[in-house]
Formats: sequence, structure tokens, C-alpha cells
Amino acid sequence: MFGSACFADDPRDIDVLIVYDPRKLPVGKAIDFRIRLAKAIFAATRRPVDILLLSQAEVVQTGFLHQVDPIRVFANALDRRGAGGGEGPSSQFTFQPSSRIMMARDPAGTRAS
Repeated sequence: MFGSACFADDPRDIDVLIVYDPRKLPVGKAIDFRIRLAKAIFAATRRPVDILLLSQAEVVQTGFLHQVDPIRVFANALDRRGAGGGEGPSSQFTFQPSSRIMMARDPAGTRAS
């Protein structure tokens, strides 16, 4: 996550970066996940969501992570259920503006931030 949601108590929108490995996840499935994730975050927060989808190589080529001050929200969200179709993103989200943290509950029930 990057942008105003990282530092503002009442951010205008939520900016998310998804970095994926195209050898493990075809771009079409990554795009589908991006759409479902945006809907899930919007449903939980009622804030506009902008999701940037970059391959690992694109992150290196663009230097994007050095241009923004991102907060790592969770890793490996593209699990079998979430990335493959089915019922959409496998995590449930809550956004706490005062702490500037978006929490995700993974399918096993543990929380990551």
C-alpha cells in the first residue's frame, strides 16, 4: 500500500501495488485477482481503490518501490483459491485509518499486516 492511505487519517483513496511472478501466475489471472481485490477493498472501506499491477521485472525496471514509501500489507495473497477464480480474493479486509493499517485475514485465519 502506498500514497495517502499510509499517512492520512482520512485518505481520499487507497493505492495498492500488487507484484506478481508471471512464471507462477499468468497475467490474465493476475488481472482478474486485481479486479476482485479492488472490489473487496472498496466493499470493506467504501473508499476508491487504485491498484497498480506490476511483474517482479517491472518493479526492478521502473524503480517504483524507490519512488514511493510503501507499507507492506501482506504477502502471498494470490493463493490457490484467490488467484484461480472461484469466490474472489481469499482475504477479508478492515481498514483502520487512525492506525493507517489495512489488515488481511488469510484463509487459515491468521492475520498479516
